[in-house]
Amino acid sequence: MIQLSEIENLHLEFSTDCNARCPRCPRNYNGYPYNTGYIETHLTLEKVKALLPLPFVAQLKGILINGNYGDFIMNPESIDIISWFRAHNPTMVIDITTNGGARDKNFWEALVKFDPIISFCIDGLEDTHAIYRQNTVYETVIKNAQTFIAAGGRAVWTMTEFAHNLHQFEEAKSRAKEMGFAQLNRRPTNRDTGPVYDKQGNKIFELGGVGNYMPNKIDDEYCKTHPYKMMEHYRTVGVACEAIDQKSLYISAEGTIDPCCHVGMNKSDKAWWKGDADLRQGQHPTDLAGGMAWFGRIYETFGTAQQLSVCSRTCGKGERI
Repeated sequence: MIQLSEIENLHLEFSTDCNARCPRCPRNYNGYPYNTGYIETHLTLEKVKALLPLPFVAQLKGILINGNYGDFIMNPESIDIISWFRAHNPTMVIDITTNGGARDKNFWEALVKFDPIISFCIDGLEDTHAIYRQNTVYETVIKNAQTFIAAGGRAVWTMTEFAHNLHQFEEAKSRAKEMGFAQLNRRPTNRDTGPVYDKQGNKIFELGGVGNYMPNKIDDEYCKTHPYKMMEHYRTVGVACEAIDQKSLYISAEGTIDPCCHVGMNKSDKAWWKGDADLRQGQHPTDLAGGMAWFGRIYETFGTAQQLSVCSRTCGKGERI
């Protein structure tokens, strides 16, 4: 088991607010704007300073700004927080993932001086991007990315693989090169099937052609009586833990600390994965020492009957049992 002094990377959730309505995101119900149980909040600079001692920040090799629910562009203190990290660690890698569909020219230009790598999630072209990235506009995302690139920023075009955009990868690759993106990443996903609903609850698409098990119209009452499930859970023999491999910790927008975002999604009032609440011994930790203790308790269960289902599902290796 790694020690706090060995932690090299942080995964940070800047916000649980988002301008998009991606249908397989747990912050809505298949695209329908229904809160699935998360708290709407932002990670504040004050909270970051309280959580992270400067010697700890100095030892980090990198931070990943992504998270479970929201997008960093929605946090009003995003630039202030990134500036604080860069001031206290000039060499760390700052890696940001975003839908890129909001904020103005000044925001995108201001980010450049902190030397982040920004992955813009652009899931297709004009006619396909917003099928999954609902509420975002292809032209707006491209404009923001080009503003960042023109100011000297390093940008990556990240394109998630869906059945409806597979035919566009070569065209996207060509456009990315012309626009000055450092590269285009093809990203496989396990969120490529299921229904897509609009704001009024009308089914408008079925990812992968799958989703006919859901009604053509839903409302709040339907969402309340049919709990949302991201995917089926299963148990496997052993775990190849990404948090251990990367020597990483995850900090949510609420300021809680977990080994990774997958475990961090399982909140105390919503035990989606069996065994979490008992093993955690209360609320998610809000300090580094508590976070490492929680990490240790999870580590001790790998390959045992106590092993968290979320660990099995996400990082499990071996035959299903």
